[in-house]
Amino acid sequence: MISRSDAQAMLLMAAGIASLVSMDATVKALVTDGIHAVQLLALRSVLIVAVLLLIYRARGELNQLKPSRWAWQSARALIGFVAPLAFFMSLIYLPQADATVMFFSAPMVVTLFSYWFLGERFGVHRWVALVIGFAGVIVALRPEGNASGIGYLLAAVGSLAYAGLFLSGKYLSRTESTPSLVMSYNVGVGAIALLLLPWFWQPMTAKQWLVLTALATLAVTGHFCVTTAFARTDASLLSPIEYTALFWAIGFDWILWRHAPGQHTVLGGGIVILAGLYFVYRERIHARGQPSPPN
Repeated sequence: MISRSDAQAMLLMAAGIASLVSMDATVKALVTDGIHAVQLLALRSVLIVAVLLLIYRARGELNQLKPSRWAWQSARALIGFVAPLAFFMSLIYLPQADATVMFFSAPMVVTLFSYWFLGERFGVHRWVALVIGFAGVIVALRPEGNASGIGYLLAAVGSLAYAGLFLSGKYLSRTESTPSLVMSYNVGVGAIALLLLPWFWQPMTAKQWLVLTALATLAVTGHFCVTTAFARTDASLLSPIEYTALFWAIGFDWILWRHAPGQHTVLGGGIVILAGLYFVYRERIHARGQPSPPN
């Protein structure tokens, strides 16, 4: 049986994914409206850092935002800049569902890295679930008509960078607080983006500023939930929950852009989700110490 702590972490992960996919929808609305991803990252980070400082100052807990491992936090911020930049730019070329399915390679990399570098151990059933899940990604990514190769390439770079971001957060959570991880990430990303901003700045309308505010709110909510979830339990247990992003992305594609997913997207996404559900089922069997069902 999954422990209460694991269950809470899984719920946090689900909430975080919902927030981040909603954020992606606001990003797609802005980048397709001519606002560059660098500008979004700069402004988003400024808003998030300001909100964090206000909240923790009011609580008298500013010390919670201070990192103790500056070098590692700085390296994580660099990875953190590449991850959203590449993914945000992929949304210019791809439907949100297609970009999200490409992002599904990130949980697999997270799981592999958690095995190699974090010492987490798992058996053959997890490996089978991961292989099936990756096969589902391949099925879902079959290009359609005018699908953009650069869009898929950007999404792939983003997914790999996100895997590094999640794993570095898991590693640093042993000595760093969740608020310090979120704060350092946004300070670092903001600093890099602000340095580049003069080359990418575009004036924004009142409506675009409103959407940007929603983007920042969803971003900080999602990052807090995901970072806290990874700090509470194994990365390999949380990875399948990322697949719920596909439902959100398909919904946003249909509601906002009237884009229906292709059959391959639905089929491949279904395979990935089933693999993830089996992954969680095996976790419960293992935790209970029950004998495995026949293969």
